[in-house]
Amino acid sequence: MVEKAIHKWDKIDILVNNAGGCVILPFLEQTPETLKTTIDRNLWTMLWSCYRVLPHMVKQNYGRIINIGADSVRNGLWDHAAYNAAKGGGYAIVSGLGREFAKNLEQRALRLLKREAHVEYPHSTTLHNVTNVRIVNNEEDAVKVRCNFSTYRTKREVLDNYVGVNDYIIVKENGELKIQSKKVILKLDSLRPHGKVSIIL
Repeated sequence: MVEKAIHKWDKIDILVNNAGGCVILPFLEQTPETLKTTIDRNLWTMLWSCYRVLPHMVKQNYGRIINIGADSVRNGLWDHAAYNAAKGGGYAIVSGLGREFAKNLEQRALRLLKREAHVEYPHSTTLHNVTNVRIVNNEEDAVKVRCNFSTYRTKREVLDNYVGVNDYIIVKENGELKIQSKKVILKLDSLRPHGKVSIIL
């Protein structure tokens, strides 16, 4: 990835670490493999990308790194202990690199760690409507369910509306139905004025 970017543009000005995802299970039901998958997706990718890109930024005396975190690090999220641990490591990377590379970068990193820097501070109000729920694939061990959604978000007297489709894979474990995965597909022709990545769809 880094070599291709340098070959095409001769430099890297901005790195956005936005890879993510996790294996959602109660902590004691995790395995070494599922824990490693979650850590690799959320922490190792961020750490390795910074390690590979920073030499180029130092050489050109310019660069910006944007790490996408998660609010669950602050307030917790059910069955997400490993995910929270990995995302918490991302915050540690920000403060650590800030101290190591530059005073002005350190000050920027410390500002971003404050809750006032979060786009969702103060919190917005959201309302989720789900319609047209249907089973699109019914297998022996899993059911794929699709539904339409409309999410309304209001903050500072501004109302935004997000529409799209949710795809769920539902499995049965120990006699209980559980969501194995969820995929959100936005049905918008533009992300403006909806360019706020903090919305939980």
